[in-house]
Amino acid sequence: MTARRVDLHVDTLSLLAERGGGLAPQREDFHVDAERCAVGRISLLGTAIFTIDGHDQPWEHCLSLLDARDRLHADPEEPFRVVAHPDDLESLPAGTSGMLTTIENGIALEGDVSRLESLHERGVRIFGLVWNGANELAQGCHEDSGEGLTSLGKEVVREAISLGWAIDISHLNPQGVRDLCDMGAVVIATHSNARKIHDHVGNVDDDVL
Repeated sequence: MTARRVDLHVDTLSLLAERGGGLAPQREDFHVDAERCAVGRISLLGTAIFTIDGHDQPWEHCLSLLDARDRLHADPEEPFRVVAHPDDLESLPAGTSGMLTTIENGIALEGDVSRLESLHERGVRIFGLVWNGANELAQGCHEDSGEGLTSLGKEVVREAISLGWAIDISHLNPQGVRDLCDMGAVVIATHSNARKIHDHVGNVDDDVL
């Protein structure tokens, strides 16, 4: 497989849903646009479906961001296409960036595990249980009393594992990460780093690493 240049976490879909429009050729009010991806030779973007803690309609919000992604994918003038498998990435036309869809904050499910299958059908392949706070699945790095995954959180993770997804540990508290490892989940940190390098609560300490 060809070496790839990847950004695993961008919040561009939230901005597209909010402000409309596209990304080609330039979008000065965004951090990501077609021109910058071309200059940086970005092959793949982890396009996050981000839902803020406390959102009153998280599932509808999730669907609205997926719709924003699909509009971008369907526009022949936009050099971005949804990918859900390595073969999709290999077959992208030159100058096109893939969009790998991730969930940031499991409240999007509204407690309904069956919605994972629906998200899978729409190309989601990475799942983050939490954002900064605690929810019905797990605890985030800003609301951490040392608890691990809830029973519902473990049920969601088991289903995600069966679908072949990776679980994003960015924002998740340390005990939640340990629980994931005990469950045999494939884990990935899409937008966090080593706390020993930068002492931030969202970064991962050496013990967890």
